[in-house]
Amino acid sequence: MTTKKVVLKTTDVASGNNNNNATLTYGAVAAKSHILYGVYASYNGAPPTGAFLSIARGGAVVFNKTMTGNETSLEFPVPIGTAVAENMVITLGGGANSVGKISAIHELSSR
Repeated sequence: MTTKKVVLKTTDVASGNNNNNATLTYGAVAAKSHILYGVYASYNGAPPTGAFLSIARGGAVVFNKTMTGNETSLEFPVPIGTAVAENMVITLGGGANSVGKISAIHELSSR
């Protein structure tokens, strides 16, 4: 089995604050696709009412999870990808008195 190395960057981390979502936005890039291998999301305490983690590509939500605990770790055995020149947005819903953080394992690919 071959191990693939993905270089993590500061652009793979986002933090929200009181009443604001934590959002990672990967813009569309000509002749490239975004590949997402995993996401880690957490809150500084209990998740706010209606807390969620979503992944959208090209403006359409393709993954949505209700956050019932203060953290979650998702690894995708088959990575989530976008079409060529399509954006990807990862959002952790915020709420009163909560700070949300997300980290993604992501790469830009010419596949």
